[in-house]
Amino acid sequence: MESAKVVNKILLSSLAFGATFGIGMLVKDNNIQKALMGTGAVGSMACVAGALVTNNKKDSHDNQDNELSNNRISEIRSQEAQLQQSFNEATAKMQGVEADINSLQTEQNQLLSIISDLNSKKQQLET
Repeated sequence: MESAKVVNKILLSSLAFGATFGIGMLVKDNNIQKALMGTGAVGSMACVAGALVTNNKKDSHDNQDNELSNNRISEIRSQEAQLQQSFNEATAKMQGVEADINSLQTEQNQLLSIISDLNSKKQQLET
């Protein structure tokens, strides 16, 4: 990509030089001041045109980069939303499992209490 930019700048510079050199060759000696002004004007216009072409290409390239970046940002946001949804589902499942564990621990404690009471009654009956 950089080599294409260098080649474009060399071509534009060569074009400007060729235009000014060609005008300079056509000028007669008695009108040298007018010829120099005209040559300078042509050279300046060629430089401005070259700068505009380069700037337009740069703007076009920047716009393409921005569009690609915007597309990538949209993809990342979509992935983020999917990950958030998966995280929420996993969190809900985990909370459900924790609730089940708590319920089973409560039931275990109740059963242990019943066993303890039954053992106490058994001992009372044996004595």
